[in-house]
Amino acid sequence: AFVDTYREAQRARVAKLDDIAHGLIETRMAARKKFKATGDAKDRVIGAHTPVMTIWRTAADLRYFDLALDPSDRKYGSVWGQDPYQSNYGNVGFARFCSPESWLSTWSGLSSQAEMAKTSPAVEQPSILIAYTGDNTVYPSDSTAIFEAIASADKVQHKIRGDHHGHALAEGEEPGRIEAGKILTDWLASRFPKE
Repeated sequence: AFVDTYREAQRARVAKLDDIAHGLIETRMAARKKFKATGDAKDRVIGAHTPVMTIWRTAADLRYFDLALDPSDRKYGSVWGQDPYQSNYGNVGFARFCSPESWLSTWSGLSSQAEMAKTSPAVEQPSILIAYTGDNTVYPSDSTAIFEAIASADKVQHKIRGDHHGHALAEGEEPGRIEAGKILTDWLASRFPKE
């Protein structure tokens, strides 16, 4: 029940941020229109100004901090580190500073069209999906859903030990990106042989 309540609160927060972004865009566009009619310098400034939204608390996926959710080889924390206060309130984080348009087009889970579930069904070309088992940003359920949504009949998925960037998960292990590179090289050679 907690996870459902938490996710619903996240959706409500994103909807509020979307409303703010739309409002900022509408204010700018109205000022541009008014300036064309009146030539008022104040409207010209408002119409030219692109405000920057500061978005806090974007390292908010419960899977960052509860490893029992969507289990994998990942470590505690987000791609930004193990300190949720730093990744949520520090100066670096997902979508920390963005224009209203970039919030809506890229980061909003409600408004953005940049979502694999929406775009993968259009992929009919040969496809390879490489998922790192210790990725703390793309989880097993995510990579499985993306793979299943790809329309291509010629598709393959590989799961490789590694973190989000393909680094080794344990000392002495070969980095996952090495194996990923070999797999990708073989896959490309089998589909696009040298002439």
